[in-house]
Amino acid sequence: MLRIQRNYVEAGSDVIITNTFGASRIMLDRHGQGDRTVAINREGAAIAREAGAQVVIASIAFDRMADEDDVRTMAGIGPGQAAEFMAANGCDIAALNCGTGVDVTMAAKIVQRYRGSCDLPQLLAAGPRIVGGCCGSTPAHIRLFRQRIDKYSHSSRV
Repeated sequence: MLRIQRNYVEAGSDVIITNTFGASRIMLDRHGQGDRTVAINREGAAIAREAGAQVVIASIAFDRMADEDDVRTMAGIGPGQAAEFMAANGCDIAALNCGTGVDVTMAAKIVQRYRGSCDLPQLLAAGPRIVGGCCGSTPAHIRLFRQRIDKYSHSSRV
């Protein structure tokens, strides 16, 4: 895996991922490795750092709960606990990606909860050069991103 990560760095990547997206306890339990969840994720981050990842971004998917106006990961972890874990385990930036039922308003609430639980920079404070959407994004999402990014960029220069 180190060689694969180095190939991306040598190709010019500024940021590489840890390749641990499927390394949740639920997914690893399917392969009899659930008890190694923390170790596997730590090793993925260590390999990415060794390969030359100057920044480790932890991006977590949350799903909206059916019975309350809140979100959790597939393993039942809330944003505050997730942010604390990211900060305690060497991540440089706390991020999130979409999940079932998570819209832009809910994503903003998740970021606020991150901020209440850790001092890691969030998306706009990190100064991204690229911001995008993933599955389920619409032109309206991208338009809102553009408006918020432009407003943030303008206010941070003043």
